[in-house]
Amino acid sequence: MQGRVRLHLAGWTDADPAELERALSATAGVHRVSANAVTRNILIHYDPDATGPPALQQALRAFSSAPARRPAKSSDTAGLIQ
Repeated sequence: MQGRVRLHLAGWTDADPAELERALSATAGVHRVSANAVTRNILIHYDPDATGPPALQQALRAFSSAPARRPAKSSDTAGLIQ
C-alpha cells in the first residue's frame, strides 16, 4: 500500500516505543507512527511525495545509533532493520 510501510526490527532490545514513534514522526512527510515492542514492528503512514522507505530506514538508523540510544553490545544492532 502506497504511503504505508511496516518495518520489522529483529534486533529491537530496549527502545521505548514512544521514543521510536517521536523520532520517526519528526521525519518530513510522516503522518503517523505506531511502534509495538511485542511484535517488534513499526507501522508508518507517510506522504509518498515527501518521503519513502529509504528515508524512513535512514531515520531509524540515526535513532538507533544516537549516543543515548547505543546498545551496550554491538551485536544488539545486528538485524535491526529487515
